[in-house]
Amino acid sequence: MQWKKAQAQWVKIVQYIPITWNALLIGITAYIIGKWLYHKPVKGEAPSAMFPFVVLLLKIAAFSLIVLIVLSILSALVCWLHYLWLSKKQEQLLDVQFRAENEGRWGNVHLEATLPGVWKPFLGFVTGKLVYDDNRLTDSFSLLSTRKRNRKWQIAGKSHLQLHDVKEYELKGGYVYFQDMFHLCSFALKQPIKGYFHRIPSAVSVAIDEIYPKKTESQDIRIEQLRRVNGDLLNYKRFESGDDVRRIVWKLYAKNKELVVRVPELFEPYASHLHYYASFYTSLPERYDHSPYMIEMLNRYKNTVWAIYENLSKKELKVGYIPETPFMVTDTDLHPVMQNISASEWQHNISLEEYYNPKTGAVLCISSLCPPKHLKPILEKCDAQTVVFFVKLSTTFTSNVPMRLMARLFISPPQDKLNRLKTTWLFTPIRLQLKQQEEEIVKVLRNSLVKWVEL
Repeated sequence: MQWKKAQAQWVKIVQYIPITWNALLIGITAYIIGKWLYHKPVKGEAPSAMFPFVVLLLKIAAFSLIVLIVLSILSALVCWLHYLWLSKKQEQLLDVQFRAENEGRWGNVHLEATLPGVWKPFLGFVTGKLVYDDNRLTDSFSLLSTRKRNRKWQIAGKSHLQLHDVKEYELKGGYVYFQDMFHLCSFALKQPIKGYFHRIPSAVSVAIDEIYPKKTESQDIRIEQLRRVNGDLLNYKRFESGDDVRRIVWKLYAKNKELVVRVPELFEPYASHLHYYASFYTSLPERYDHSPYMIEMLNRYKNTVWAIYENLSKKELKVGYIPETPFMVTDTDLHPVMQNISASEWQHNISLEEYYNPKTGAVLCISSLCPPKHLKPILEKCDAQTVVFFVKLSTTFTSNVPMRLMARLFISPPQDKLNRLKTTWLFTPIRLQLKQQEEEIVKVLRNSLVKWVEL
């Protein structure tokens, strides 16, 4: 905890340092050139006739460059002071809007930022950064375009945040930087912006056969296969006029002195809703939850859970996603189910037995982290119409070609996070435990009546 606080404080201090690496690099270069220009000639060595002319040209160029740099820095400084004055009055602050996208391999988050009432440096730039989660900083984005909205001038910019993990990110603040044209100085000002943004699941291919719903909330859709419906009072009801006397339960009458009759099994030809459950429960110790392997497996599981929901939604039935815990919608532009899946994490509190309802749940999605001892009693209560999707997480780190492992280790280490984890997955203790649990889950599924698909 102390380390995180110190790290957050250091990140905050660094943002306010006006001197950039470019200034240090140019300073070192100017020092070297100056030493070369004003070096004393070696005794006995005749100076070149062109040397004074070259020195004069370099002095003129250096003077012009210094004037340009000073004007550029002053331009950025004046604009920064103007914005500092505006921010003190809480009139003009940075505004950001996010739009999640799932194009490409990992997807990205589209960012649109606006800064109203600000002067743009004549010889400089305005950029910004956002602070999210554990005081992490995004890459800088530029605010280059100038436009007029609501009778006020503002500068705006667009960018894409490349985020690897599928999750809900908490926006904790931001910084606006006024920089000169050579990026030698950067004047920062903190922005008190809060909110959430999401890296949504990527689209993956999932094949789904015919699935029969179990929940009836309206009689608009007729199903091909009749659905068994239980009677009242656990298949018994009080005797009424017109009931078949042969169905009277005399044992209950002898005990309670009340006539009750058995209710025959009913078969409902209508079903309107298909309930979809996806469990994020894990039996592994909590210390593994934030390991890179668990995070990468969580990314794949979220992608698959969303792909199943997306394919189910293409059918005529209404799909109801049942979350493990109630959630608050933080982004009205996102589909609520997609937002809930993005914000889900591995959890240890709600077991599969507490979460899944075999009577109404037509589809269940489980991962390799689901305990087989919890899965077996659940499947015993399920009928043959239940479909279980088993996401085999160990395949997340499977390499197609065995020789690639040697290449990754000794020739060209991978830059991608997933490929880096693939190189060390073979030596991870959690791998054997996960493999063993996957074998036990497959045995339990094979011995059950449900239809199951391994993904």
